[in-house]
Amino acid sequence: MKPLGSNGRMRKGSCVMLLIVFLVSSFVFVSIDIVQAATVPPSIISTDTIWTVASSPYNLSGPTLVSSGVTLTIQAGATINLNSYYLQVNGTLNAVGTSTNPIHINSASVNAGQIRFTASSIGWNQQTSTGCTIQNAIINQTVISINNCSVKISGNTFNDAADMAHENVAITTSGGYSIISNNYFTECRIDISDSSTIFSNVITGGMGLYGGSPVVSNNQISGRSSYFLIGRSFDRDYDTIAIMRGAPVVSNNNISGVIGFNAYEYGDNGIGAFNHALISGNIINEGYVYGVGIDIIAGTGSIDIISNIISDISTGINVSNTIAVLVKIQGNLIVDSNITAISATDNAIIQNNTLANSGTGITLNNAVSPMISGNNIENSNQYIIQLKGTSSNIDAANNWWGTTDTKVISQNIYDQKNDFNLGKVNFTPILNAPNPSAPSVTATKLTPAASPISSASPTSSPTIEESPTNSIATPEFSIMTILILLVVATFTISIAFKKTCKTDHAQFNF
Repeated sequence: MKPLGSNGRMRKGSCVMLLIVFLVSSFVFVSIDIVQAATVPPSIISTDTIWTVASSPYNLSGPTLVSSGVTLTIQAGATINLNSYYLQVNGTLNAVGTSTNPIHINSASVNAGQIRFTASSIGWNQQTSTGCTIQNAIINQTVISINNCSVKISGNTFNDAADMAHENVAITTSGGYSIISNNYFTECRIDISDSSTIFSNVITGGMGLYGGSPVVSNNQISGRSSYFLIGRSFDRDYDTIAIMRGAPVVSNNNISGVIGFNAYEYGDNGIGAFNHALISGNIINEGYVYGVGIDIIAGTGSIDIISNIISDISTGINVSNTIAVLVKIQGNLIVDSNITAISATDNAIIQNNTLANSGTGITLNNAVSPMISGNNIENSNQYIIQLKGTSSNIDAANNWWGTTDTKVISQNIYDQKNDFNLGKVNFTPILNAPNPSAPSVTATKLTPAASPISSASPTSSPTIEESPTNSIATPEFSIMTILILLVVATFTISIAFKKTCKTDHAQFNF
């Protein structure tokens, strides 16, 4: 009878052991299940919500709205797959990653997914560090659209590229004062139509300024659009910075390509209004035989082009069809322009510039009364001044022509003596030495500034995300953790089993 009782107790101990195994196994598998990808259905987020790294990736299956007065927080390291949908923010989006643990935001294809900030969203407050922000994120093929609100966009890497069906726009703003800083844009552009501040970015897809009073400073900007398509605006294909209207300030940037003012592209009558555009302190190096450093076509208002360095280009500064625009070209250094350093019409004021090693120093096309004085014009390969279609006499006194020999100077001016239909250039009196108020030819024209991106910001070599459909969350419990749990569980079960056997053995001998 005792053996039978002992067997009963051994069976009871075995049941305890099996129960422990079941509980441990259930704990492990439940832990793994917690971190599976979360599918976000078309929804309205009506209470404060946190999208955690543990529950990511979050896969949108339809449009998602953050309601007014509600905050959606995205944790550092979380992955958001917008797919082909949009996240609309009427409240607050607080998406802050770190330089070592960025947030990942993906779309299914170029410009397919969007994050939209509306007028009712809470604007960024620099003093309190509150409001809508996206910081330290890797953003793939996604458009950030900001309308009548202000958002801080900082420390992000934008990966995008134009294709034959889409334009490569990463950020658009309209009607706010957003801060866009320390980002890296890979083959994608930003379009600004308000008074946002854009500084210390690396932008390799160009940008468009379409209104407001934006300030663009201390950026590295390069790149035209990759494709020319019928129906796409001309500026996107040929201008690194396209300016259509407003009162922009573009200063102290490193620019590879063209700054284009093209008012014909904008407005019902094709005429843009430049209230007071300031282009100053930029280094513009095109390296393109047909390029124009700063190209101004039509418009109204005034444009100041001051203290820029322009080199290795076809035409340094071109001003045309600008009867209603007062253009001041002052204190610039323009070198190695193979056609002309400055080509101007109408109301241009050309003072205290240095124009060296150009095909022609100054070309005047149908000009009426430009002001030309205090310039250093040296080593022109063709003419120091050339009139084209200009029947008025031109006053060009008090310039340095590279020599004090008036006969040599006259021979290098193309005017009435070459074509009776042209006016005469009056170049005397002359300066007897270079004007010290004009920049030196030895200025740092070929020394671009270092990358503005700080060490805490995304690297200049962007990380391309995997396709959103292949995104896999990092489990909260790694394989090593699971193995350790299994070893501990086995050890615990073994001890329990031995204790049970000892008890049964003692009971058997009792």
